[in-house]
Amino acid sequence: MLLVDRVDLNGNGKVSIGFEADASSYYVLARSQDLNSFEQVLSIQLGTDGPFELSDVGAGLIGGSGLYRITQAEIANPIDLDNDGIDDLTEMNSGDAIAIPPSPIR
Repeated sequence: MLLVDRVDLNGNGKVSIGFEADASSYYVLARSQDLNSFEQVLSIQLGTDGPFELSDVGAGLIGGSGLYRITQAEIANPIDLDNDGIDDLTEMNSGDAIAIPPSPIR
């Protein structure tokens, strides 16, 4: 289970979320306005052992609010969050379909 140990909001409305990670996983940060659809993927990163941070590189939360979700997936068994038939790691490594944000999660 992923345990968040820090959430920071800077003066520009940028959110950073800290937690303990491991090098056998990768992590996906997504944002939504409700609990039903986390369609905006903000960051996908390979994990490292120890303290780790994911940040909202988008518009941030100035003048608004939002919910964040972190998905942890095993590098040895990658998932396909956007359901396009290409797993997240293949997209991330090719630089092809993973733009910030990548195609919406369906």
